[in-house]
Amino acid sequence: MIGIGLAFSGIILSWIIYQTSIAQPPSSEMPLPYHNVETGGYYHTKWWYEEVENQDLVTGDAVARLANDVALITGGNAGIGKGIAVELCKLGVGTVVITSRSLNRAKKTVTELVEDGICKKGQIQGMQVDLADLDSVHALANDFKSRFSKLNYFVENAGGVIIPGQYPGPHVNKEGFEALYAGNYLGHFLLLQLLLDLIESSHPARISLTSSIAHWGVTNNLTSLLPTKGWDARKSQGNGTLIGAVEQYCNTKFLQIAMAFELQQRLGGNSHITITPTAPGFINTNIPSGNREKTMPPINPLGRSPKHGAETTLHALFSKSIEGKTGYFLQPYWSPLHQNLPLGPLGLSVLLWEWLFQRITWGCFMWLPHPKTHDLSFQKQLWEESLKVVGLGPPSSSV
Repeated sequence: MIGIGLAFSGIILSWIIYQTSIAQPPSSEMPLPYHNVETGGYYHTKWWYEEVENQDLVTGDAVARLANDVALITGGNAGIGKGIAVELCKLGVGTVVITSRSLNRAKKTVTELVEDGICKKGQIQGMQVDLADLDSVHALANDFKSRFSKLNYFVENAGGVIIPGQYPGPHVNKEGFEALYAGNYLGHFLLLQLLLDLIESSHPARISLTSSIAHWGVTNNLTSLLPTKGWDARKSQGNGTLIGAVEQYCNTKFLQIAMAFELQQRLGGNSHITITPTAPGFINTNIPSGNREKTMPPINPLGRSPKHGAETTLHALFSKSIEGKTGYFLQPYWSPLHQNLPLGPLGLSVLLWEWLFQRITWGCFMWLPHPKTHDLSFQKQLWEESLKVVGLGPPSSSV
């Protein structure tokens, strides 16, 4: 009984702290990025569907203005990506393209959503890409450009993990990069470069990157994350350890945010493109493994649904309040724990905090990511090295 009482008291105390620590939105005069590590670094804001400017989306009156828009969701055949696709179809986005490493799985999801009456026939389409295979990424970009002349909503959502014991040795892609590094970061970087001209010519134009609160577990040695070092297969199980595999997942989620912030810098303040890294929350989903033929079973039965997991992405795509803002990270629940403590590989912060407190503090938070995501020197070096290793040459050939 004492243990139960202490646990309950802890919950109440945390709720009180939560209520008293929500910061107010920064003034428009405050320089960006406007998060302050010392004073909290996040604030609670309205969801996109609560904004007055978006009430036509809520009532269904926005179908006409969305009918000609095009969306692309990587990893859209299952889990959070599928949840995003469902909501975009319901809102009336004219064309929703989902990708999967398996074209059959993508087509199966398309058929299911059409037969269930969620998407109209022709509204949703499936395409194949293995983001850990740079040739496959080029093929997707070429195929997409042959079909569409615009891209309004680009959701870089696909991601994987490495299951301990899954591979007999180090797992690398054919270019020699560690597979998780290639699939979660480098493939998405390349796809973004190849489709950026379509995005720039589209109005509206939004980019959302599905990262994770796990990016707080990033290595202290940022240099080891540069593409010239990213081939380090010891981080992906093989003869390594569970800690190595989990750490590499955290590293790739960190790189997605760094990539987003560098693109914000390169596009500049006058760009009409809004780029937002997000965390979906602790979601019950079958995150695909690094193996094309295997998919993990749902690993988090206590987590929230993929529909909940889609909420921060939808906010990134439709919120009027975030247009043109940079340097922040969307998180769907209160979680200051990670500002002071590293995210351990199997720590209580994952098993308890992320499950329990997202249920009592769920909401839209513009949040402080790891301070190292604002390391401008690292961002620049990461971008330029990434351009070279994917074969796009010096920075002058791209943004």
